[in-house]
Amino acid sequence: MRSRLWWAGLLVVAAVGYLAYTGWQGATLYYLTPAEARDRALSGSTFRVAGNVGPNVAWDGTSLELRFKVVDDSAALPVVYRGAPPDNFGPGQQVVVEGTADGQGGLVANRLIMKCPSKYEQAPVATRPSGGGVLYLGGIALALAVGLAVVASHRFTAGRGGRAGTSA
Repeated sequence: MRSRLWWAGLLVVAAVGYLAYTGWQGATLYYLTPAEARDRALSGSTFRVAGNVGPNVAWDGTSLELRFKVVDDSAALPVVYRGAPPDNFGPGQQVVVEGTADGQGGLVANRLIMKCPSKYEQAPVATRPSGGGVLYLGGIALALAVGLAVVASHRFTAGRGGRAGTSA
């Protein structure tokens, strides 16, 4: 009977460990410069690039496709982003772009983060964060583990003297 409680506890610890790992994994993605990204970019690899928005920005409002280059003093990295650009997006602005290498020396972005002067404050975001699905699954796993621990403890108690909560 104790082994069931032990396994239920182990399942809870595993669920919490999984949640901690997935949160840590997203936080360890560091910034590259455009030159580093161009030199290291392998097709399918995910990374962040920090730099300035280049002078030529192409925005297609019908397909919601934004094409631009992230530049620094030594290199330029082409970026394709699908979605509406941030309000203060424009040439010369500091930007952090997160996405996946396209295998041709460019980046397919899934997130744009504008670096704003301190006099601006970021508006609340109305969209769901990109990692929400993983946390949702981790929450389900944690709830399932707690439920199993309750069932196991009830069976352990019930197995010791008939029904739980009754006196012999």
